[in-house]
Order: sequence, then structure tokens, then C-alpha cells
Amino acid sequence: MEVNEEKEIKIEKKDAYGDYKEELKKEVPRDALPKDQEPKKGMMLIMSTPEGQQIPARIVDVDDNKVVLDLNHPLAGKDIVFKIKVVEISEGKDVSSSKESEDEKKMEINSK
Repeated sequence: MEVNEEKEIKIEKKDAYGDYKEELKKEVPRDALPKDQEPKKGMMLIMSTPEGQQIPARIVDVDDNKVVLDLNHPLAGKDIVFKIKVVEISEGKDVSSSKESEDEKKMEINSK
């Protein structure tokens, strides 16, 4: 690609996050959730497995006794489209050292 050239890349759902799976909706007792925050439809939670893996879950329904969680990836069932535009091409730079210095700049900014 050249400077100012644009491309659109489409990744079909089967090659991205797969199909949406109804069986990944799970009911849990409302009292199994943390007590410090009222569960609301659309809220995102992070669940931890016994092995320590973290899984995002979206609340899709709430009643007095239970909460329904959707464990599908938010992009499951969707094609993904990337629109890419080359804005600059730099020659002769070591990308790894350039990346490191960018990280260092971010760390300096964040530490102030």
C-alpha cells in the first residue's frame, strides 16, 4: 500500500468470533453476584474461572431472583470490517526501538 491508499478488509464471522450461541446464555442466582452494585440489563461483568481465566459477561435480563448472563463474545455472530488508510511510511527506522520509545513516552506521561 502507498500513502493515502485505503483498503477495506472483511473477516467473516466464522473466521472471527464465530456464530452467536444461545447456549452461552446462563442463569445465575441474583445473590451470586457482588452485593456492592445493583445488576442492570446491559452491564458488563468479568467472571473468573477456577483456573484464573477471566471471561467477560453481559447481563441480558434481571429479575428479583436471577440474572441472565450472555457469555458470547460481543462480536460473536458478526462479520468484522476493518477500514485501513496509510497515513505515513517511514523508511530506515527500527520499528522495535520506535515502539519501545513510544511505550517509554506513554509511561512517562502516565507517571506524572
